Amino acid sequence: MSPEPPGAPDKPTVSDIDATQMTVSWTPPESDGGSPIIGYTVERKDTTSTRWVKAHSDLVEETTLVVTGLTEKSEYQFRVIAENKAGPGPASKPSDVFMAKPPYGKKYEDLTPFTVSVLRP
Repeated sequence: MSPEPPGAPDKPTVSDIDATQMTVSWTPPESDGGSPIIGYTVERKDTTSTRWVKAHSDLVEETTLVVTGLTEKSEYQFRVIAENKAGPGPASKPSDVFMAKPPYGKKYEDLTPFTVSVLRP
């Protein structure tokens, strides 16, 4: 019996949100379609668009990806597609919506520079 594409991964979660990047994590699908999963494709969508685009160029072997190149103050959703030797499976449900912004709502230019002095005995 030849393998079939894998099932959909669970809805991805998003963490470590910053002005230009976010970390996307997911769990593998329950079914690998009878063939080991060879990688994942992570797609992102700006909420002002209806188009999903790849968030990276090569298949991701892990279940976490730092998505870079985001635009500050834009809102994004992410979804994940598992792939085995039979091909890609269906996309996961989209993540919740997250805005790309510096941690705690601060702008980088608002941060006060400081100097650290090392005192030697």
